[in-house]
Amino acid sequence: MSQRRTVLLAGIGMLAATTRSGAARAPDGRPASSSDTTGSLQPWAERSTAPGVIAAYDFSEPPVNGGTWQWGSLSRQPKVTVEAQGESDPKVSANRKVDRTLFPNGSTASLRWDVPGQSGERSDLWRISIDNYEDQFGENSEFWVQWRTRLNPLMAHFLFKDRGGPRSLTAFKHALFGEGMQRPNVGGVSTRRKYYGFDGPGTQIDNVLADTRSDSDHEIAFIHSNVFDPGAGLDRGFKYPLIYHSKYFYGTETKGQDANYYTYANRGNEAKHVADCQYVIQGGGRGAEYTDLRTCFIYPADEWFTLMLHVKAGPFGTGISSLSGGSMQGYTDSTLEVWAAYDGAKLQMLHRRTGVVLRTNPVLGPQGPQRYGTFGWTTFMTHKDFDQIHPLAQIWVSQIIIRSGPLPPASPA
Repeated sequence: MSQRRTVLLAGIGMLAATTRSGAARAPDGRPASSSDTTGSLQPWAERSTAPGVIAAYDFSEPPVNGGTWQWGSLSRQPKVTVEAQGESDPKVSANRKVDRTLFPNGSTASLRWDVPGQSGERSDLWRISIDNYEDQFGENSEFWVQWRTRLNPLMAHFLFKDRGGPRSLTAFKHALFGEGMQRPNVGGVSTRRKYYGFDGPGTQIDNVLADTRSDSDHEIAFIHSNVFDPGAGLDRGFKYPLIYHSKYFYGTETKGQDANYYTYANRGNEAKHVADCQYVIQGGGRGAEYTDLRTCFIYPADEWFTLMLHVKAGPFGTGISSLSGGSMQGYTDSTLEVWAAYDGAKLQMLHRRTGVVLRTNPVLGPQGPQRYGTFGWTTFMTHKDFDQIHPLAQIWVSQIIIRSGPLPPASPA
């Protein structure tokens, strides 16, 4: 992963909270409004083998087509590789382990990242690659990415410092979804790559997924936001997930349509001033005012919950993106949605943006426009302050599903 700074302009996905019985809940326990939900709850065994599933993995066993969770194959056709980035770096490999003591229902393992104090910034991506260009998601495609995750109290609530100053904060990325491999890829060297994905033991040495970049013009990233009021110096005591598309200098932000009105949960209604969950209004996004937190999703601690991204990519071309108002090249008239659920509850669609141009690199690859082909999970924190002392923060991920087509993976049972 690139070490350059990623700045979040604004986010989407203020996720509606729900109880284990499926009813929406508020931070204080009072009932909250509901929204559209997917169908019945299904166990992992059914969700992971449903029609349209391209890749599914929960770390309970080695990849079915060979190798290990660090470098292996989930499928021969379509060809799907898994890769653990940074295994040669002790500060990564010592703090990223398969955990057989904590896992969601239906599994026997998860992948755990430990974030100790004074650890600084690190590149610790674990990712799935759809290796062949013809199997990746390009124009007029539709796909869903769903995963279960769990945070310890420190990861859910602690304010991690940025090296930029005493009040500067950083945020961890949950996931990065970006460009897939193309052939031939010279990767900035004088010879072409011999391998493209897992082709047996040792093939990682001549590959590393042919130098794909998860943080690229093309990326869609899940990240968390700190609820912190810099003016008052107050920690509001909770965090929430949001996403952005492309690099920050393109201005492709994913907030509401009014510059002074941050719409984190529009539930599909993209009109101005309609959000029933508002964390920040007026004051340029600095937390000057907070209203009606009862319907908002707040990260739970020590509890499994589900996040899901839905992407519907339009035709390739040049168009005006609803995220920035600027013209750019990519998959025009596309749709982004964020879904989520607490443990035992149905997934709810929490935010939708239509008319998006999913930006591609202006320079096309050897096979054509960049397509979505790498899907990674991480704890990367830009400029994390290596002098900050804090207790151990931890996050777990399991039951990852990538599904093609209009139907989402079912809500986890």
